[in-house]
Amino acid sequence: MKRTRRSTRGQTGSSTPIYDDEPAVEVKQDENALEWHSYLSEETLTQLNRVDLSILESTYDKIRQFSDVLTTWYYQYSIAWFYIVCNNSPKPMWKSIRFDEVLLLNNILKLQKDIKEDYDDEDDDEENEHDHLYEILRFQLLKSLTNSKSTDWNTSVNELLSNSGRDTFQGEFIKLDVSRQFEIIYHVIKQIESKNLIFRNYLNNNFDLFNFPFIKLDDSKQLIVLPTNGTVVEKKVIYPDPQDYMVPIKLSNCTIKTDELIHLDYSQEINSYLDELKISYKPISTTFNEYVKLCHECPGLNDFLEIKTINSIDSVKLQQQLVKEKSMKELLTRRKRSSRLVAKEEETKKRELEDTILTKLDNRDNFMKLRHRNVSRLSKKIKEVIWNQLWNNFEIDFKNFKLSNKNIDLFDLNDENLNAIDLKVLEKGEKFGNLIIKTQNLDPMETSKLAETNILELPTDICITQKEIDTFEELTNSKFDNYPDNKDWIFKCSCHLDLPPIVTNENEKDLDEMVLNHEIICCDLCYKWQHWNCQSDETKEILSFSNKQSVEYATVLMGTNSTVLLNTRRTLRNRNEDKEEKMQVNTNRPTDKRTRFGECSIFICNWCIKSLEEDLRNTKFKPELGAVRLKQKKQHDDRERRKKIKLEKKRLELSNSTTPAGSSTQLNTVMKTDSLNNMQTSVSPTPTIGINYPPFSVNTEPSPNPIAHVNTYSNITNQPAQNLTLNSMDTPVNVTAQVTHLPQQTEFMNAPSATNGNSDAVDSVTFLDFSQN
Repeated sequence: MKRTRRSTRGQTGSSTPIYDDEPAVEVKQDENALEWHSYLSEETLTQLNRVDLSILESTYDKIRQFSDVLTTWYYQYSIAWFYIVCNNSPKPMWKSIRFDEVLLLNNILKLQKDIKEDYDDEDDDEENEHDHLYEILRFQLLKSLTNSKSTDWNTSVNELLSNSGRDTFQGEFIKLDVSRQFEIIYHVIKQIESKNLIFRNYLNNNFDLFNFPFIKLDDSKQLIVLPTNGTVVEKKVIYPDPQDYMVPIKLSNCTIKTDELIHLDYSQEINSYLDELKISYKPISTTFNEYVKLCHECPGLNDFLEIKTINSIDSVKLQQQLVKEKSMKELLTRRKRSSRLVAKEEETKKRELEDTILTKLDNRDNFMKLRHRNVSRLSKKIKEVIWNQLWNNFEIDFKNFKLSNKNIDLFDLNDENLNAIDLKVLEKGEKFGNLIIKTQNLDPMETSKLAETNILELPTDICITQKEIDTFEELTNSKFDNYPDNKDWIFKCSCHLDLPPIVTNENEKDLDEMVLNHEIICCDLCYKWQHWNCQSDETKEILSFSNKQSVEYATVLMGTNSTVLLNTRRTLRNRNEDKEEKMQVNTNRPTDKRTRFGECSIFICNWCIKSLEEDLRNTKFKPELGAVRLKQKKQHDDRERRKKIKLEKKRLELSNSTTPAGSSTQLNTVMKTDSLNNMQTSVSPTPTIGINYPPFSVNTEPSPNPIAHVNTYSNITNQPAQNLTLNSMDTPVNVTAQVTHLPQQTEFMNAPSATNGNSDAVDSVTFLDFSQN
């Protein structure tokens, strides 16, 4: 038999009719059609004889009592889409989900029943992953729609409907009519198809999965076969009147040749014609039995009987497996056991329960240690940033005050080792006096009351409850050291300082208007929830400087309606784990909705950073400044002392020292030949004892040696003149001195130097000592 063409997925949603070059398969009303079993393989027939397909029909009949959801295009397209992307197809996108239409319908029936009876089944021990299939699918849709796991279903979907111009819904999504729920899910799927990058890549690689096979009936009708148990949809294109609307195809027919070439524009007519096209989708077969009956009317559908039968057999087998598992659980709970086995099982159960509580305590302690260590590390970095900023502001104000007070001694320190300019800056500094974090402080009484609540902001899965404490004390016959953890949470923001803090119970659903539909964030230091938009720019800047890694804070958007998704992630990872090991989630607490600590950046609020700044100003900065000034004063005094010692040493080098030499007169002369070359100097020494001495002259000759040391011995007392010979290293220097009335033991002071006191240039003759033989 000739196989029919397949239509692309884009064509099924297009308003343009599909024209095939191949001849269409006409529907033949053959009353003597062969039995549908003849289209099945032997293996499929063998499996079919082992199952009862009536189980599927009973489920379909139950869902029809809520609404006529099975006959809507939204439901059928969503079911077909789930069959493709889940682990039912050869190349799934959601590999961890095994989808089945009957399971989904049973899950919806159970949810509808629980809503009518107002029944909470969170503590039902018989629940498994199949009971949450509907919630798991919505969770995956939400993650693909928003690229986030922490957003709220109702808020995100309402925003999508509002942006697309469709009607939003009020209240909880699960309480809506089932047909309305699948209409919304259909729009979510369409948004994912057009916007989600992961799905678009998946579609490009597996485009054949979305090519739904179809059978063309005429130019306006075709039957589309969806990959479900037995769904066939009739697609009908309604053309506008008149149907004989003609549009030129060739450009020559759209051109008028005159003196000027004119092209006729038919674009508006074509667009208006296409806009008037209407497409309707009508499911004409929703179950396997209906599909078999339709095969008698349209033999072209017989080609897909094998696939439809296999899908229906798999659904029945899955239902039978669940029934068998349920019966086995009942047998295990009701069976008769010996007292020895019962005691052994109870002992094992007690030991496992004790180990669970101890493990929970260890996880709690590790979490608190990790948070304390990371918060302390960030606080230290924040202090470093604030400390540097404080010193920069102080230096700027100090320079400004120093320019206007130049006569102040900077090393005149008070008892606190601060100078006058330091005190002015600390009191009246323009930049230093202004706080870096400008926010109003909390009431101290209010802060002390909040501290008494002992709220630690711990996730629910590591919180110790009173029930666990009682169980532990009963099992171990010992006193439990810890108290039950408080699961309440505090909201206090700087935008409403006049209002008292809002302490919300963990199970309270009616939240305050200040919390609803606002991004809130918890301070990891004081455990207060605040508005993210109310945090100052200075706080965000300081946190960005302190965090070297990329910043991603754990903000939470609280809404009146939250998607309760219990045990989702771990159910997908470990399908056979016990309920006690699964993650506990309370969507009424923002602590459980936020990103897990350690996977996001640490946040410290305005008040805590301001408290760190005030602590640095009040207790650290002034003593540190005094220590710096004291060190600078010591360095200054040390420099002055070394300077005085150096000057005194130079003065002593220039001064004369008298040394007795027995019966001879020693003349020590130090000269620089640079100043003695070709030079004649007259020196008139000033007597120190009031005796008039005639002037004397010194005649010198050039000497190649820069320094000449002269030693001469002579009896020159009462002699008119004396020629002295100054022996240089190589060349002699003649010195003639005229001395009269020279008394014994007369001491001459240094003669004035030609260099005006420059001790580095010795260009004069110095008589150090004259003695009588």
